[in-house]
Amino acid sequence: MESLQDDVDGLQPQQRMPVLMHAFPALRQLTREERMQLMACLNGMLQREGGMSLQTYVLRKLAQVHLRDDLDPRGRPGRLLLNAVTGDLQILFAVLARHGHAEESEARRAYEAGMHYLLPRERPAYAVATNWPVQLDQALSRLDQLVPVGKEQLIEGLVKTIGHDGRFTVPEAELLRAVCAALHCPLPPLAA
Repeated sequence: MESLQDDVDGLQPQQRMPVLMHAFPALRQLTREERMQLMACLNGMLQREGGMSLQTYVLRKLAQVHLRDDLDPRGRPGRLLLNAVTGDLQILFAVLARHGHAEESEARRAYEAGMHYLLPRERPAYAVATNWPVQLDQALSRLDQLVPVGKEQLIEGLVKTIGHDGRFTVPEAELLRAVCAALHCPLPPLAA
C-alpha cells in the first residue's frame, strides 16, 4: 500500500473513481476469506482515520458495497417509508450540502431545497456532525431498506440539493455515485 500511495496521491480528483472502477474485476478474483479481510481493513480505516475526507469516504464506501454485494448477492427488499428515516435523510442531505458548497449559508439553502422536496411540511434542521462518516454509513444502511419509490424520491431530492447552485462538482458526483451504489439504485443520467 505504501508503495502505491504516491501514485494515488498524484491522481487528479476526477481520475480516482475510474481507477477504482478498474480495480473491481481484480477484487472479484479474491477468495471469500480475502474479501472479508479486505472489508474488515476498510472498516478499520474509518475508525482509525481522524478526519476522513469526502473523497476517501466515497472510495472506501464504493469498494465496500462492491465487495459486500459480491459476497451476498441476494436482493434487499425495501419496507421503510421516507417518514420512518427522517434522521437518516438529515444526515445524508447535510453531508451532501456541506461538501458541495463552500459557504455555510449556501449549504443550508441547498439542504433545504432537497429536504423540502422529500418532506415539505416538517423536516429536521440542517446540521453536520463531526463524526459524519460513521453516521453516514449507518444512515445509508438504513436508507437501503426504503421501498423502491422512496429510493427514487430520495435520489431526486439529492439531485435538487446538488443542483441548487447550478453547479455539479466532482465531489457531489462521487458522493451521489456512492449513495446510488449503497442504495442499489441506478445513477441519474446527469451524473453518469
